[in-house]
Amino acid sequence: MHSIYYNSCSRFADEVLNMKKRDYILSRLIEEYIKRPEPVSSKRLRAVLDMDLSSATIRYYFKQLTQMGELEKTHVSSGRVPTESSLRQFWAQRLPKEYEAEIDETERLMELAKRMQIFCEFYTLYDYELSAIERYKDFLICSFEGKEFVTVYNKNLERFLRKQIGCKAFDLAQNCYDIGLVAFAKSLKRFLFNHFELYEIKEVVRISQEDSVWAESWLPRYIDGSALLEQKSGVRFYKGALHYKFRIKKPGESLKGEMILLGKIYRDFEGFLHNMKGVDHE
Repeated sequence: MHSIYYNSCSRFADEVLNMKKRDYILSRLIEEYIKRPEPVSSKRLRAVLDMDLSSATIRYYFKQLTQMGELEKTHVSSGRVPTESSLRQFWAQRLPKEYEAEIDETERLMELAKRMQIFCEFYTLYDYELSAIERYKDFLICSFEGKEFVTVYNKNLERFLRKQIGCKAFDLAQNCYDIGLVAFAKSLKRFLFNHFELYEIKEVVRISQEDSVWAESWLPRYIDGSALLEQKSGVRFYKGALHYKFRIKKPGESLKGEMILLGKIYRDFEGFLHNMKGVDHE
């Protein structure tokens, strides 16, 4: 009885260890592939591993991961490349849903986008406080520290906004999106716009050329900023591409906003975040 129990525990421990090694190899292979998008050989991977594994052992795990649908073998090389599904899982774990970055030099962002071939789009708005609400005939006048935003009167909107007095503009717009006041939120953001930029449109064009259905639905929305204003924060995946939206702020100023990074799924999104000034990405 004790022998059976011991052997069962031993097999379970071996399976766990094998799974950890397999996951580790997959993660490191994806990291290497992102650095240089070409098939990764067992020799190339062995050179960067933090544990001592032979090339034969690595090839054994390559075979397992290929059978599991995590890797695939190309016709031109004995190395392996990650499948789209494994890249999706990798980025879903690496890129936090709630994230805020500080931006300073827009020239640096332009250079990063071009060098890393990632489309970058962002806006900042004046994050003023909603200080008062006043109805005038068929309109609502919303005061934001001296700037007055006028919108068509709506009883439910007025009731909601009166509860938001004292709220900052950026959070107010997000709250409006959450309850379905999309048109009001978009208009408010545009009214308080401070800056809007987009860089490396070539990457959007490349994605469009590979997916005409995506291009018809989304290309205009990225170019005019609608996707940036409407989409929720976090990671989204398209066919062969990744979209990542997060919050931004300018240090020392009353400016907040949002940014989208969009590119082929094997682009180095984590490296982009690391290289943005003021970012401490974990």
